Amino acid sequence: HCNEINEDIDCEVSVFWKEGFVALQAAINAAIIEVTTNHSAMEELMSVTGKNMKIHSFIGQAGIITDLFIFICIISFSPFTYYASINIARERKRMKGFMTMMGLRDSAFWLSWGLLYAGFISIMAFFLALVIKSVQFVILTGFMVVFTLFLLYGLSLIALAFLMSVLVKKSFLTSLAVFLLTVFLGSLGFTALYRYLPESVEWILSFLSPFAFMLGMAQVRSCLVVY
Repeated sequence: HCNEINEDIDCEVSVFWKEGFVALQAAINAAIIEVTTNHSAMEELMSVTGKNMKIHSFIGQAGIITDLFIFICIISFSPFTYYASINIARERKRMKGFMTMMGLRDSAFWLSWGLLYAGFISIMAFFLALVIKSVQFVILTGFMVVFTLFLLYGLSLIALAFLMSVLVKKSFLTSLAVFLLTVFLGSLGFTALYRYLPESVEWILSFLSPFAFMLGMAQVRSCLVVY
């Protein structure tokens, strides 16, 4: 790819040409032709000229910085899952008797907390999508698509935290289990990001929200011209 340095255009594809590798290869080929056919082709091969083809401008998005940024996106909702696990475990014990006395069902408890954290997740997803668009991490994909991806991912993690708070009695273990599952499945999703897994395996693992989020990021990333 080409870079402009001090009003001089330098292209990586022309490095072999400038460093003399092409001339060396031409000399070797000429020697082989002369030995094989008893005819010298040195003049013809050494007179070869090259021309750089036009490359459309683009923003590269590959490398360890991209992977680190995506990993931060994976764990960005971890504070919400942590506080959701603690609050649900504490309030569920404290409010159980009160709700029974008031004649309220458990669905009212889950709905109230679900709506509260859905609001938090929506705000967080909005700012994450805004940051991604502002730093041009995503170019061709629209803002609403990125926002929807983060929103659904965050809501799925909150639902997972609610489920784990019922299965695991201790709030600390609940938050730790959710965080470890998020990190493990999100890290496993990097195999989907770089297309290391068969499509059938991706479909099976996509039922797990961190892996499905990585599949979504892979689709967003496929809209870019990368190197």
